[in-house]
Amino acid sequence: MITFLQLLRDPMNQINGFKFIHDFSGTSIHHLKYCTPQAVHLLYHSSLYCIPGRYKEMHLLYDSIALKTLWAIARFMVSEKIKQRVFIHSSPEELNDYFSRSVLPAEYGGEIEDIYSEDFARKANKANTECTVAGQANFY
Repeated sequence: MITFLQLLRDPMNQINGFKFIHDFSGTSIHHLKYCTPQAVHLLYHSSLYCIPGRYKEMHLLYDSIALKTLWAIARFMVSEKIKQRVFIHSSPEELNDYFSRSVLPAEYGGEIEDIYSEDFARKANKANTECTVAGQANFY
């Protein structure tokens, strides 16, 4: 939630929207006990109706049995427009058709070496002091 809200402070993200990747590597059938229809609906509803973001593409990586089952439950809840924006990939190489190598992490065949920032909370809170409720300065 913090990540989305921080990204939405940038007017270019407000205009262009989000393309994101969910990595399902390491998931198993045991994870499905947390994916009740109520939990899936809550996640869907809060993502689409509580965060004012524009979701352009959702890429689900490493199609496991857990992901296939989760998508079978979720696809009845999502609109036709969202269904067309969900892409399921079995390998990271398939992401190169949708993303430039300059924005992909090295583990997915991209050029970004360090994607894990240990001081993200500090940076996010610093952005809150620099950009108040009034937002960022106009780029134009």
